[in-house]
Amino acid sequence: MDDGKPFGSMEEERSYWKELAAKYKECADNAQEELREFQEGSREYEAELEMQLQQMETRNRDLLSETTGSGRRSSLHDHLSGGL
Repeated sequence: MDDGKPFGSMEEERSYWKELAAKYKECADNAQEELREFQEGSREYEAELEMQLQQMETRNRDLLSETTGSGRRSSLHDHLSGGL
């Protein structure tokens, strides 16, 4: 892999490639850390949304029960009132 860069000595070339490798490693490490943070945040957000969904489902069941219960009471009241 020749990038066309002239080197004065083998030591200079070795130093150049070593620095370049260190830069790429740092970039890779930073990307890995960002990915880890993103995944952690995503898991937390997913847990929060799951909790909200469960709360909404519970609330919907409660409202449905109230509505169904009101309808039964109303039907019973109508039935009893009509019979008198």
